[in-house]
Amino acid sequence: MSAYLLVGTPRTGSSRLAEALSNTGLLGRPEGEYFWRWQEKSWADVWGLPVPAPDNYEAYVATARLKATTANGVFAGKLFWEHLKDLLTHAAGFAGMASLSAEERFVGIFGPVKAVLLTRNCLDAALSLWRAEVTNIWSVAADDPPPPPPDRLDVWRVTVLHTEYHAAEIGWRHFLRSVDVPYMEMSYEEVSRDLGAAVLRVAEFVGVELRKGPTQPSMRKQADGASARFRREWSDKTGGCGLCELG
Repeated sequence: MSAYLLVGTPRTGSSRLAEALSNTGLLGRPEGEYFWRWQEKSWADVWGLPVPAPDNYEAYVATARLKATTANGVFAGKLFWEHLKDLLTHAAGFAGMASLSAEERFVGIFGPVKAVLLTRNCLDAALSLWRAEVTNIWSVAADDPPPPPPDRLDVWRVTVLHTEYHAAEIGWRHFLRSVDVPYMEMSYEEVSRDLGAAVLRVAEFVGVELRKGPTQPSMRKQADGASARFRREWSDKTGGCGLCELG
């Protein structure tokens, strides 16, 4: 059995990539955020399980592992930084894990696993997440126009998100190394530019042979001219971010 995780933060192209990987039928089913507190109940309902709680969360995780595995034995999940913290906290209540470190709990849950770390310019990702929060539009079909932008920039909220994105990106690299998880990095631009090539690259990394990847995603990229305008405005008002300007 092979196993891999899409890790990183929201608004990094994870939904587009996860959908394409799932559609191959050979690369697990990473489209669900199975370990995110706001989606757990929905997935439990789909699987006929009780509402996830401390006394049954270990069974919920076991079911998620099973449901996210394709017939060829490949498991795939999506795990953002906030999800990881919740999952490792829950795992303290799993059988035999109370005295283990966070790193040991991760290994106990997933066993041998690889990771695909999805990255994006942290300011662009923060702006994208802020826009989704304001409009409550989280994805757009490939044939639909992008939603109208917010009326004005919320400098404070974008600043908070921008800071969290940098911390999570650093945190993932340190954590994956600490648990000896082999990982590859894939940028938002790579997913957006050629989804088929991105899928083939993941397949090769995981060790699954595919003849070709998908060419047409069902979701479209939402960044537009307003994103660039908000980016300039945030940089003007805050002094900018040297790391994000390099990207």
